Formats: sequence, C-alpha cells, structure tokens
Amino acid sequence: MRLLKNQSGIALVTSLMMTLISLAMVMVLMSYVMQSIRATGATKQYKNTLEASYGGAELLVKDIMPSFFNYSGASSAGSITALRTKYASINLDFVSGNPCLNQKLNNQTIDWTDAVCGVNRISTNPKVLPDITFVLRSTMIGFQTPPGYKIYAKIVDTAVVGNTEKSSVDYSSRSPGGDRQDGSPSPIPSIYTIDLTGERETNPLEKTMLEVLYSY
Repeated sequence: MRLLKNQSGIALVTSLMMTLISLAMVMVLMSYVMQSIRATGATKQYKNTLEASYGGAELLVKDIMPSFFNYSGASSAGSITALRTKYASINLDFVSGNPCLNQKLNNQTIDWTDAVCGVNRISTNPKVLPDITFVLRSTMIGFQTPPGYKIYAKIVDTAVVGNTEKSSVDYSSRSPGGDRQDGSPSPIPSIYTIDLTGERETNPLEKTMLEVLYSY
C-alpha cells in the first residue's frame, strides 16, 4: 500500500467550511435585523394608534360629552342633530341613538334594559353596539385619501347617577363638588365608565383599547 501525501485539497475544504460559517453568521445577523425592524415598526404603529386613542378620549370627555350634556339635558334629538352638524368634519355619530343614551346617562347599569339598549349593552367591546363613533384624520400631504383613526366609544357602566345640573353648567375645567352658599345639597357627580377603541381605518389590526372613568 502506498501512502498519498498530496494535501492540495485541504485549502479548498477549509475555505468552503469558513464560507459556510460566514453565511450562517450573516443569516443569523439578517434574521436579527429583520426581527428588530418588524418590532420597531409594530411599536411605532402601536404608539401612533395609542396617541390617536388618547386624543379621541380627550376630545370625547372634554368637548363632545360636555357639549352633549349642555344642549338640552339628557339626549334629545335636537342635541344629537346639533352635535352631528358641529362635528361633521370628524363624522361624529351617536350609533346607539336617543333612547339608549338617555337610559345610560340617567340610570344605573342595573336599570338598563334589553328592549332599549340590546342584549349586548354592557359588552366591554366598544365595537359591539357603540354609543359614539368618530374619525380622527391625518393632515399629512401626499395621500389621495388621508389615513385616519376611527374611535369607538361606549358607556359600559353607570355607577352613580348624581344631581349635578347638566343643561347649562360646564364642569370640564373645575370640580363640581363643594358646599353651596344657598344651603342646597352639595352636587354629586354622575360617574360613568367608558370603554374606547381606536383603530386605523386602513388596517383595523392596528388598534388599542382604553377605559375612562368619567364624572360629570
């Protein structure tokens, strides 16, 4: 038997092994980079939707709801019509209608009825029989139809029905509590739990949910 001492192929084998290891390292690095990009994009989308939801909640409790109360008390047809006109630019709509809103605003949750508000009246999903919807649109330039975020709001609980005057007093900038000089009972605010969902119009999977404790 003759021993072959030709080792000219070792360099090629070593080179191929190093190439394979390098490719594996590059693939791992690319996978990490792609995951990081996806995570960053998802975080950005979530933050955008969250900020839109926060903006929707602020608009709802500081402007729409006080204006709604201040028209003619509970939820008359005139107040809803007036607010739809006033906020036409954001497509404001009172989906559940007068009777259901009137019942929710002026009665504790236990007194809500299926006949007026439906069997899903206290579902915590704001998209199921929502009370109020509107759209916050972007002002970005370059889109044929500017993207927006649709807000669904729903009163899911009325814990306390207070005695504060709702037809003419704006409590949005001060507390309604405190003693009265005329000796009348101190005002007790009504307390509502409002669930709110904000989602991108072009992609409903981009959404957030908030819960607001609102007193008036």
